[in-house]
Amino acid sequence: MNDVVLFDQPAPMWWLEPATVTGKPAEEIGDILRLGAQSIPLEGIMSYRIEQVIERGLEARWLVAGLGVLLGLVFLIGVLGFGWLECLLAGFVVISGAVIAGLAEIFGVTGRRRFRVSVFSKDGRPVTYTSADNRDIARLVSFLDKALGR
Repeated sequence: MNDVVLFDQPAPMWWLEPATVTGKPAEEIGDILRLGAQSIPLEGIMSYRIEQVIERGLEARWLVAGLGVLLGLVFLIGVLGFGWLECLLAGFVVISGAVIAGLAEIFGVTGRRRFRVSVFSKDGRPVTYTSADNRDIARLVSFLDKALGR
């Protein structure tokens, strides 16, 4: 009943699994680093690489462009066809906001940023781990630095 949930610190999706948990002798396999569903022996880690991956959805860009064109056409038809000259200033403000939002989307201000850590082992097989949480990646990199003796 008195469970405490910390919203600041999500549980990491990587962990160190001691050799005793695997059921095999510790001399045979050693500790294992689990990165989600993938694993790598701790003694087999040679190096790692960090990459920042930015994803930008093409659908959002098309939606913003389509809405901008639609609003522009409605405004143009209203001003030229119905004489909405008194609404010209208010329409200019609204269209300017839509243009600024569209430019922000086009130039990638609203992209989703993730970090990918690739851990390389002695057998050359990379194990990748991707997370959007900077703190989780920082903890993993700190752990890898300690494991590599840096």
